[in-house]
Amino acid sequence: MNIHDAAAVDFNFARREVCWIDIFLGEIKCSNLPGPSRVRPRRVITEWLINPDGLAIDWITGKLYWTDSDTKRIEVANRTGGNRRVLFYDRLDRPRAIALLPSEGLLFWTDWGEIPKIERAGMDGDLSTRSVFVRDDIHWPNGITIDYETKMVYWTEAKKERPQISAQRYDGTGRRVVMEGAELKHPFSVTLFRDRLYWTDWHTRSIHSCKKRNGGDVRTVLGGERGGRGVQPLDVHVFTASRQPAWDGPGPVPCADNNGGCSHLCLLSPGRGVPADRGGGRPRPARTLVLVSYRSETHQRDTLRRPFRRYPSVLTSPRGGAAGPERLIILARRTDLRLISLDTPDHTDIMLPLKGVKQAVAVDYDPIEDQLYWTDEEVANGRVTQRIQRSRLDGTDQETVVVSELHNPDGVAVDWIARNIHWTDTGSNRIEVSRLDGTARKVLISEDLDEPRAIAVDPVAGYMYWSDWSDVRPKIERSALDGSRRHILFDTDLKWPNGIALDFQLRTLYWCDAGKDRIETANMDGSGRRVVLNNKLPHLFGISLLDNFVYWTDWTSRTIERAHKMTGDEREVIVEHLPDLMGLKVVSRTAPTGTNGCWQHNGNCSHLCLNTPDGPSCYCPIGDQSKSIRRISLETPQNDVIIPLSGISDAGFLDFNMRDERIYWTDMKNKSISRAFTNGSGLQKIIQLDTEFPEGMAVDWLAGNIYWSEALGRIEVARVDGSSRRVLLWDNSRSPRSIAVDASAGYLFWADWSAVSSLYRSRLDCTATEQFVTSVNRCDGLTVDHDSGRLFWVDIDSRRIESVQLTGDGRRVVLAGLKQPYTLAVVLCFASPLTADGQRPPHRCGCRSHYQLAADGRRCLPPAEFLLFAQRSRVHRYMTLPGEAPDITLPITHLRNPRALSFDPRNQHLYWADAKTETIRRARDDNTAQVILVHSSSNAVRHRPFDIQVEPYSGVLFWSCAEQNTINVTRLNGSQVGVVVGGPDSADRPRHLALMAEHGLMVWANQGPPARIELCRLDGSRRRPLVADLERPPSALTADPDTQLVYWADLQKVWVTDLNGSARVLVDRSQQKVEGAVRGLAVLGPHLYWVDPKQQLIERVDKHTGEQLSTVVSRTEGLTAIAAVANRTRQMIVSHPCYGVTASPSVRAALTSTTASACTGAQFACNNGQCIERGLACDGVPQCDDRSDETACCGAEPNQFFCHRSQQCVPLRQLCDGVHHCQLGEDELTAVCAGGVSGVPADSLGGRAGRSQHSLLVILAVFAVTALAVSAFVLWWCRCRSGKAEPIEAAAGGGPMAPAAGPSVRPRPAGASRRSGRPRRESVQLSVLSRPGAPASSPVSSAPYDRAHVTGASSSSSGSAGTRYPLEPLNPPPSPATGLHSAAASTAAAGSSHAPTLGSYRYYKLRNRPPPPTPCSTDVCDSGLRHLLRVPVRLGARLGLRVGHVRRGAAAAAAATAAQRGCQTAGQARDTAITATGPGRRRRRRPPSATCCS
Repeated sequence: MNIHDAAAVDFNFARREVCWIDIFLGEIKCSNLPGPSRVRPRRVITEWLINPDGLAIDWITGKLYWTDSDTKRIEVANRTGGNRRVLFYDRLDRPRAIALLPSEGLLFWTDWGEIPKIERAGMDGDLSTRSVFVRDDIHWPNGITIDYETKMVYWTEAKKERPQISAQRYDGTGRRVVMEGAELKHPFSVTLFRDRLYWTDWHTRSIHSCKKRNGGDVRTVLGGERGGRGVQPLDVHVFTASRQPAWDGPGPVPCADNNGGCSHLCLLSPGRGVPADRGGGRPRPARTLVLVSYRSETHQRDTLRRPFRRYPSVLTSPRGGAAGPERLIILARRTDLRLISLDTPDHTDIMLPLKGVKQAVAVDYDPIEDQLYWTDEEVANGRVTQRIQRSRLDGTDQETVVVSELHNPDGVAVDWIARNIHWTDTGSNRIEVSRLDGTARKVLISEDLDEPRAIAVDPVAGYMYWSDWSDVRPKIERSALDGSRRHILFDTDLKWPNGIALDFQLRTLYWCDAGKDRIETANMDGSGRRVVLNNKLPHLFGISLLDNFVYWTDWTSRTIERAHKMTGDEREVIVEHLPDLMGLKVVSRTAPTGTNGCWQHNGNCSHLCLNTPDGPSCYCPIGDQSKSIRRISLETPQNDVIIPLSGISDAGFLDFNMRDERIYWTDMKNKSISRAFTNGSGLQKIIQLDTEFPEGMAVDWLAGNIYWSEALGRIEVARVDGSSRRVLLWDNSRSPRSIAVDASAGYLFWADWSAVSSLYRSRLDCTATEQFVTSVNRCDGLTVDHDSGRLFWVDIDSRRIESVQLTGDGRRVVLAGLKQPYTLAVVLCFASPLTADGQRPPHRCGCRSHYQLAADGRRCLPPAEFLLFAQRSRVHRYMTLPGEAPDITLPITHLRNPRALSFDPRNQHLYWADAKTETIRRARDDNTAQVILVHSSSNAVRHRPFDIQVEPYSGVLFWSCAEQNTINVTRLNGSQVGVVVGGPDSADRPRHLALMAEHGLMVWANQGPPARIELCRLDGSRRRPLVADLERPPSALTADPDTQLVYWADLQKVWVTDLNGSARVLVDRSQQKVEGAVRGLAVLGPHLYWVDPKQQLIERVDKHTGEQLSTVVSRTEGLTAIAAVANRTRQMIVSHPCYGVTASPSVRAALTSTTASACTGAQFACNNGQCIERGLACDGVPQCDDRSDETACCGAEPNQFFCHRSQQCVPLRQLCDGVHHCQLGEDELTAVCAGGVSGVPADSLGGRAGRSQHSLLVILAVFAVTALAVSAFVLWWCRCRSGKAEPIEAAAGGGPMAPAAGPSVRPRPAGASRRSGRPRRESVQLSVLSRPGAPASSPVSSAPYDRAHVTGASSSSSGSAGTRYPLEPLNPPPSPATGLHSAAASTAAAGSSHAPTLGSYRYYKLRNRPPPPTPCSTDVCDSGLRHLLRVPVRLGARLGLRVGHVRRGAAAAAAATAAQRGCQTAGQARDTAITATGPGRRRRRRPPSATCCS
């Protein structure tokens, strides 16, 4: 159903519609019945929901009402989400539940803030109808509901000491306690049906009911087994027509006919007259009103009012005839812009749906096109980005107007007549102007400005005014709109003059001083200065005027206030408790606009028309920032030809590559670098992602590289096609702009616009950087003249062109006194500069960011150890390397809010779970090979991936699904494997995952209930709680395989535990009074990292002590996930037992348990450190990766025999001579002396071996007859005594690493054939996972594994028939081949007392060879027999015996032991002996017919 976290729900019975609040996505959704599983939910409200708590549907008019405890509002909208409006915002603290009474036009809500209460008001938001319904003896009101028959309101009280359910009549009388006592723990929501109340309980996780009159007959409706299976009931309603009675008032149904005649919202209002339950008179029917803005300050309910059509509003120009508020406050806050209607008495602030607002400072308004303009500055990771943006008044059509060469734009003013925009820049100390679309930009004033701040324009008179809050000489100045006629109005008795506002009617100027704490005014010519207000103004910032009032913002008091502009009286608070207040603009959308000479046809100017007191004047911009690129021929008269290129928004810098005859250019607005041929063909965007503001660009035509600079302190390089991108310079203290390449000499030059401007030179890889030219202003247009050997540049501030020799000498001025010089032109493997003797050293190769050059100097090696973290649409790689930028954005596309990351070091693939598309994708770090690994649905089953973890050794991906509540495994090629945890019939709710693949373990968070952290093997078996009964589900989880510690986060706390469950608090951030929460954890090296999205940072601490807290990444918005990639070399990966193996995780889990230990006495030690079984050494097939198991064999030498167990070499002539020459006696074993050793010819054994052969056959025959006789006797005795056998449980292993028992394997029939020649190792199927083409009867297609063995059931019991996804289950019956240890090897070693205890099995790489056979069945009956049968499969091979001898010897030993015990038939003893099906043959396993006799 795709419901993430439903907090509140309501329904419309007539429409068969259910709506709910999705807390996780911050949305209100609706779906029609029957069942959201059949109908996709409809997203109704998708924006600006922070913490919605209550939801109610007006079933009469079809409106949605909801509360939001964070924004402290009650809002309403149409059922489609349109015409959204704030009803109440004042005096709300923590509004929660809401209930409607449409017949009376009333709504009730609970508020559990500092002053808990229950209130009621009209459904139309009429402030005069608002009143407190319950205020006394109330502490934590939660749910609320209404009994329409008895006119009673019921609510739940969740106070810990005294929870109760109470009731009271509509009119506020007759309050009584319905129920209290032990039956109530933590009542949450409440509803009723007929004579019973129903409520949810937060503590018991159940739904209860009682009689509504007296609270008696308490019952549990949902609880116990059903309520405890991962269910946390929150809101509750009874879906019936009686809970939504039809309209029974006089007249038609309100709002049904033509929306009640309303243009937007038709809302019910309270009826007038005496209430029916008081005086017997029926109230008047509910009236329908259109609500949003009021024409007068007095609330008139009879007036039709125009609404905010959509949240925040859709407002168009009154000149176009569209409706909307006429008088508005446009407010800039640091992270958003808001509108406040002055037509309504509630003065609700409405947040505009704008994107990317970081540091909004100043704002202005264009009354002609109803557009907002604001300045914005963003500080992220020490880098500053500035821009001027605009949008419609409803927040749509947002676009960036000015983006380049901005330092700190603090003031903005719109010339609505000439269609220009003016702004101040405190960073560059300039006042500039451009057209409203950002074109035709020009610097007006750049001298004698210290800290220019606010600016205001008078287009009719042709003046502009600005404040300068210099520490030395603060002042307020005026000039003409073109910068001429500059005049200081005030420079005394000022400290921090901030905002400026103009009164065009009275021709006066107002300003606010944050240092003097006062508001002043004067005439526009500087006369008549006086103080308007100087009382309780702690820190003034913005100021504006409208009608008779002056409005201002105050940082300290966090208020917007107003007072009479002449007297300072009638002071009133408009908005309070609103932090981060910046500039504001108060406008009347119907005010006259005026005119001047620039009004028509832009004053006949081609670019800028600036009005002055003497009339309009035309001006040219600094360069023509047009949307075209032109070509000018220096040899023909055909000049100024436009190159036909499409998609250019704001071309900035150009360069030309003579090799491919292409032009390259930067686009400021599109934030890209493109190229095309000179005829306009072959257009390509080569650098498009994460290029904030390309300021300079240059092409190295020799090496085929392109360089570009960003004002954020970076210089980057890439191939001319955009590949192999690398950051060369990343210094926040610098501001590189124009760059030039001297490709032949191997140098790079760039201009630095930081506090101390300079020209720099370095090698082409930005090494050997040096200050080349000092004492310069802002330089641009760097150009290298190879013929003269000089570097040329433009000095923008001095308005001249200079040059210097490429050696740094001979600086001179070429041209001076220019009007507006901007750029210059004179008619890229890294090349190294010439040496002192004029020779050129060899070239050097470079790698893209974070890649290291290999020892051969040519290949690039990928990074080995790093952090990955994600934002909503980006993935970053973070690592600290000398000479490298630590934070790199990976050029990966199709990111839609990645919620989990993982990395495969084996294939260098990045995996992420996308919360928006509900898929799992992968790609390389250069965005190649991107595929969807897991789709949002498959086989009609919907998935919602929550967390992912790559297991690189065997090439599988573990991922949890929040939709199906499972942990799934998918191969890295995309094929499905199975489910290891959870399922449709399970109570598990797995979410966060962490793997310790080196130890075969998985840790996962179970949301429960109760919430807990569990530990299990990779196949989901041997599961046990690691940390139980958590207060809330973990918000993050990770594990450290090196220390075998598990870390998890509980919002503000970070915990750590070992594998025994000894938990402790590692970090308690609540003591630091941090408002954020930990949402992601990762361990890398000695540190533990976490993500805090609210604080927009990544921090780290020492993973052992929790100390040494430091910030790694800051001011990064929208952090969603983090992952650590530890250094796993290829040798580490390929030497792992599971490398290249696609068996089930049950096999891998047991196998990997031995990888951390050294080779045991039963293993052969390869030269590279690998451990293999001794029997595999010197067998003619190399098993060690370095082939040392075959190359060092003495058996390869003539006349030598290799002792497998003792790793000795003895002469062949010493075999079978009656003396143990091998330390453990392998040279005298029966199989050796019988000629059964591979590679040892029978005739080489000498006469002794031949003489002993006949006696050996006699002994074997006698032994076989005896064994058969004993087996027959045991079979007869067992069947006679017990009659019918009962199965015995498989032996359970100990500890999380212990392998489980597995299925028995049927032995080879006596007549089965074998290939001639060297005996081939026989195999056992190690996995029950299905393979393509496997018959239904084969073990690989058996039913899903039944995990009942965890609770003590037999491991041989059958499981369910199948699961929903994936189709193949991943929980096989535990295989006996995965962890059998021998403690009685001497039994099969011909009585040798020196046989060591043999280690667990290793799953060998498949080199065209089957794996070893299974040593025994899981259904063995006695612990002694099980102990005996733990003889390794390869015991015979390890001792140099033929496989057939091992099989027959083990079978005989098993039969003999069974006879001695008297607990198993001979046939069963054969079944439990070491058996295997031959290569290429698969046989159905015969189920055991009987087990041990009692």
